[in-house]
Amino acid sequence: MTDRCNFRCIYCMPEEVHWLNREEILRFEEIVRLVKIFSSLGIQKIRLTGGEPLMRKNLPLLILFLKRIPGIQNISLTTNGYLFASYAEEMWKAGLDSVNFSLDTLRRDRFKEICQKDALERVLESIS
Repeated sequence: MTDRCNFRCIYCMPEEVHWLNREEILRFEEIVRLVKIFSSLGIQKIRLTGGEPLMRKNLPLLILFLKRIPGIQNISLTTNGYLFASYAEEMWKAGLDSVNFSLDTLRRDRFKEICQKDALERVLESIS
């Protein structure tokens, strides 16, 4: 989906980050083509992950495209929640079925230490 993320979690993101070139990341058309193939093989559920999938521009549009593929019954998203509130309504309208929030701790100091960002409040607001 994407290698980009807006957190720098100590267990996930190396100190020196080397992002993939845009040409190395699948375009929406390529993702849709793959999902059509998967669907023809019996796959019914798709989970969008990353990095942080909400860092990908026009994600609701991709959800809409995927939801229209015959045989795809469920599209879910795994997110750190930081940007979710901004896109939630648009993604639900596009056909998102479920969301999984990756949350390491409910302690603000630990959250900041793990994710390298003081964002627990914003993530919790997105969840609620």
